[in-house]
Amino acid sequence: MVKRRSLLILAAVSLANLLLLWFFHDRYFYPTDDGFYAHIAERLLGGEVFVRDVQDIHPGYIHLVNVLAFRGFGIDFVSLRYPLVLVGLIQSCVVFLLLEKRGHAVATSGSLAATALGIPQFVDPNPNWYCLCLCFVLAGWLCWRPEERPSRLVGAGVLGGLLTLFRHLTGVWVAMAIFALALLEHSRRDRATGRDTWLARALVLTMLSGLVWYLVYSPETEPGGLLLMAAWPVGILLWLLVHVQAGNRSVLSIIGRVALGAGAAATPLALYLAVHGALTLWFQDIVLAALAELDLPFYGQGWYAVLPLAGVYQAVTSFDAVKLANGLYWTALPTLSAVNGAVVLTRMQRRESPRELILPVLASFFALTALLFEGPLYLYYTAGLSLVSVLWLITDRSAVRLVAGAVAASAIAIIAVVFHAGQSRERTPVEILQGRRVSSWGSETATLDRAHLRLSARDRDEYAGLVHTIQAQSTADESIFALPYDAELYFLAQRRNPFRFYSSAQGIKTREELDLVLSELRRQPPRLVIFSPTDKYNSDRSRAVMDQVRSTYVHIGTEYGREFYRAP
Repeated sequence: MVKRRSLLILAAVSLANLLLLWFFHDRYFYPTDDGFYAHIAERLLGGEVFVRDVQDIHPGYIHLVNVLAFRGFGIDFVSLRYPLVLVGLIQSCVVFLLLEKRGHAVATSGSLAATALGIPQFVDPNPNWYCLCLCFVLAGWLCWRPEERPSRLVGAGVLGGLLTLFRHLTGVWVAMAIFALALLEHSRRDRATGRDTWLARALVLTMLSGLVWYLVYSPETEPGGLLLMAAWPVGILLWLLVHVQAGNRSVLSIIGRVALGAGAAATPLALYLAVHGALTLWFQDIVLAALAELDLPFYGQGWYAVLPLAGVYQAVTSFDAVKLANGLYWTALPTLSAVNGAVVLTRMQRRESPRELILPVLASFFALTALLFEGPLYLYYTAGLSLVSVLWLITDRSAVRLVAGAVAASAIAIIAVVFHAGQSRERTPVEILQGRRVSSWGSETATLDRAHLRLSARDRDEYAGLVHTIQAQSTADESIFALPYDAELYFLAQRRNPFRFYSSAQGIKTREELDLVLSELRRQPPRLVIFSPTDKYNSDRSRAVMDQVRSTYVHIGTEYGREFYRAP
């Protein structure tokens, strides 16, 4: 009877989450992201080879999903939303099942809150949402499989490998969490000492060194992010370095099983790249080109040190109920990871069962994802997992905490949906903090070809105008060149990109690459060059390209901040 009741509640919660995901699935448009994911998927669908012909700094599995979406639902921005709805639904079910041990109220509120803080906030076909879902599935797998089963860590390696091949930086953090959990579990069983723990300490020291190097190297590392997100996985690794008791044979077994699973997940992509002779170029793209992006000037302006303080100030100085609620909301969201990390370290010190720490340790390391670009969007990629983990931790001791946790999660979900879900990317920081709703969705999807989304009037007019100009000034068999970062124009105007890259910031990193682009522009000039002079992705190299363009092309006008140049 209890099982049947749980299934009925799960079905009702899943339906509510599905309705929430579907309502918002076509109510957000982020041109740069939508554009380059669609542009790459269309090129791959047309027979071009990933990496060899088409560059990206993501490992690749996200493009497989997008290609399948185009094949199944048609070549349109909205098609890339349907897999998001599916993974959001899967995630909501896994969250409910993870929290069911704490009671149906906590499981229901946690499932709805994780969805509300997730995809509806930023309905964009990027790999972070797939990584978040896979992390929840990984938590479920580790919780539900017995520790003594060899397949448990192999399966964890498969899930971690899949996650890494959606977004490799997130995969690094999740891999650290998997190894940390395995070391905690084997320490409890092995009780090894002395030289028998050398391999375990070497593994921990390697992970700790990698994490510290990233924090030092990244220009986005700020005091707020260090305190709220980074300090806690660093603390977990330091604790393990001192207290780990996993024997050397156990550590070899852990590494071998995880590597076996990760290798299985990577085999299809590795074979594909090897057949096309693109493995070396793939490494250069996902490591060197990705690191080069951190040199762009818009990094290093993080929000996390200011956001909770601004939230508290707004909450205590305003008599407006909306501002008060949103002040508390923005105070809570960035501090969830710190609460989670602090409780995890406390319970590790008490030597509590590692099985109870699976979800919290994963959440602690996964929160590092938010540090790549400190702001609301990256915070949303991790906040849902942190919230679910905090619910797991605080609702196991008393009925009062259980009720308080369910109420708090429900309140966060309501604020997230009512004031923030599906809102315009153009909201100012003040509007975001105050929860001002500025989006007005049309009753019908846009008539813009290949973009059947509920676009704002501004986006609809802008892209209709740009597409009209491109199609009027070029024929279907001619190429155009949009720089530094306007891949949506290739997709919407249905014009060919003459280069392997979609962003000059990633595709023109060196003097040699710049010379190749300049040579190609002389040899086979695209019919149109479209330049956004105020785009944040501009660099000295994109400006050098434009110096040549302006000397050989004819400037035919400027529309919506973009300069149009036509080949003579």
